[in-house]
Amino acid sequence: MAREIEIKLLLESHLSLEQVSRTIMNYLVAKHGLEFTLTKPNTVDVYWINTGGGPAEWVRLRRDLGFREGVLTTKFTDKGSNINRGELESTVWASTAYDVLKSLFGKEAGILYKNSIMYVNSTLETSVSVYQVDGSVRVYLEIEGPSLRAVNKLAKDFLDYADYTGVQIIGSSLYEMFVLGQEAKLEPYNTPRRNR
Repeated sequence: MAREIEIKLLLESHLSLEQVSRTIMNYLVAKHGLEFTLTKPNTVDVYWINTGGGPAEWVRLRRDLGFREGVLTTKFTDKGSNINRGELESTVWASTAYDVLKSLFGKEAGILYKNSIMYVNSTLETSVSVYQVDGSVRVYLEIEGPSLRAVNKLAKDFLDYADYTGVQIIGSSLYEMFVLGQEAKLEPYNTPRRNR
């Protein structure tokens, strides 16, 4: 079983996807050279509730719009939070996977459309994503890496560089917030500021 180690942050409400993306790019160039590659996936995520009794609460089929392949994913919280959790995923033929999932679990629990910009460094196994879910004006920042220490270091360095205030860490998954309609579990994400 693979581990997914990431933090999801809710940024100030006045920031746009484009503003945050430009700041991320400036930060990555200034601090890391041109180590990160850029992708701009616009995705559709289709969720089903796992009724099979296994540890995963849900199953997700994600497809970048315009592509036939998708990624089938299950995640499960086995360490008490969404920051470090189990993850199984596989590349699939999206239309076939959709038909199989529908035959197993029936009607989907929810569908999310996301506009995102992702910066990836495969050597460091690190990604920085900024995205919006259709129907929401909020901008989310997600940092994923090989360890919690690496993720927190990148998050603190970036937030210090950007000088954002009012940042909150989200203890909820997109599934919980947008499919189940649960209120997001938020707490302030305090980061030390350095003089520039």
